[in-house]
Amino acid sequence: MSTAGRLERLLQEYGFTRNEVRALLFLSLTFLLGLALRWLAFAPPAPLTATGAAEATLAPPPAAPAPVAPVPAPATPAAARARGPVDINRAGRAELMTLPGIGARYADRIVALRERRGGFARTEELLDVRGIGPRTLERIRPFITLGRGGAPRDSLTP
Repeated sequence: MSTAGRLERLLQEYGFTRNEVRALLFLSLTFLLGLALRWLAFAPPAPLTATGAAEATLAPPPAAPAPVAPVPAPATPAAARARGPVDINRAGRAELMTLPGIGARYADRIVALRERRGGFARTEELLDVRGIGPRTLERIRPFITLGRGGAPRDSLTP
């Protein structure tokens, strides 16, 4: 059966218009082309040697990933209570990140504001940190304290 005959059968038997048949053919061919390209992507050609013959070679093992600095565990109220209150006038970035709802960005903002002001006199001053609102302040209030003086410290140092 010729292509024109198949097209006529589709038109009559299934009630497709010519444009619908063209759209079906286009979509089918596009799908098959996509499958072929995906198959080729997973089956790269073997490298050629100096003689032009393809040789099967083993790829070198992947390089070990670069070491990553430890990230503090997500803060939970129970874990924060177990550690004791965090002195927001002395705590470093890592220690601030142990507070519930305080991530790296908020910790950096707290440290920056503290350095600009020379410390916090009241816990309510944390509301001046962009992104910390009344709800966040109330959530962390049981876990913070306002110690005075001393050099800033980080929880990773003894």
